[in-house]
Amino acid sequence: MIHLVEYDDLCSNPEKTIKDIYNFIDQPYFNHDFTKVEYLNKLFDLKINIPNLHKVTGKVEHLTKKIILPPSIFEKYKGMEFWRN
Repeated sequence: MIHLVEYDDLCSNPEKTIKDIYNFIDQPYFNHDFTKVEYLNKLFDLKINIPNLHKVTGKVEHLTKKIILPPSIFEKYKGMEFWRN
C-alpha cells in the first residue's frame, strides 16, 4: 500500500494531511507544532552537490515557486497525476 502526499496539501493544511498519514498507518496521532519545523541533512545534500536542499526551518506554509520547465513541457504533463483519478 502507498499513501501519496502532495506538496500543496501538506503545506496548505499540514495538520489534516499529517492526521491522514497517521490514520493510513494506523497509528495514534499526536500534536505537532507546524510553526517550528526544523530539519537538515547536510551530508546527503553535499554528496549530491545541492547544498541546503533538505534544509527546513520555520513555519509549514505554501510557497509558490517559479516554474523553470519550458511551458511546453509543463503543459504536456499537466493533469496527468494518476493518483487523482
